[in-house]
Amino acid sequence: MALPLPNWAGLCCCCSNRYRSLFSDDDVILFEQFGAQAAILAQRGAVLAERRELAAIVQSSPDAIIGQTPTGLITSWNSGAQRLFGYHPTR
Repeated sequence: MALPLPNWAGLCCCCSNRYRSLFSDDDVILFEQFGAQAAILAQRGAVLAERRELAAIVQSSPDAIIGQTPTGLITSWNSGAQRLFGYHPTR
C-alpha cells in the first residue's frame, strides 16, 4: 500500500526491500543470548539483595541465632548468640 509523499520527499530517497532485515539471523541469536544473560543477572541481583536483607535481619535480631552443619558444628552466629552463649568470632 503506497502512502502519499510530502512535498519535500523528492529531496531524499530511501530504498527499502521487505525481504531485507536490519540484522542477520546470527545477530538476532546473539541478541537473544544477551537478553537471556541480562535476565539471569537481574535475577541474581534480586537474590543477592534478598540475601543481604535477610542477613541484616539476622544480625540485628536480639535473639540468639546460630548456624550449624547437620553434624552439629557451629559455623555462624549473630550478636544475640554472642551475648547469650559467649560465642566470639575468634572461636
